[in-house]
Amino acid sequence: MLIAQKSRLGHSSWKKTINSLGVLGGMLIIRAFTRSERTYEAMRARGYEGGVMLAINLPALKKKEYFLVIGMGFLLPMLVYTGDIQVW
Repeated sequence: MLIAQKSRLGHSSWKKTINSLGVLGGMLIIRAFTRSERTYEAMRARGYEGGVMLAINLPALKKKEYFLVIGMGFLLPMLVYTGDIQVW
């Protein structure tokens, strides 16, 4: 859309540039909203009801597993901070 605007002299002056970018932004929002509505309707047609659909029921976490998750949440940042693990 930006290339089409430039080819039609939509950016020949500062005022036209601001106007063209405003129109471009508005059109992108409208297109995104329309696409999201179509996607949602397609999902509803396939049985989506608004939640996460899993093939199996997962059991609740036990106390030991909570401690493991919290411990890893503290341990991993500490290892990255001290330089023992390189993230990138």
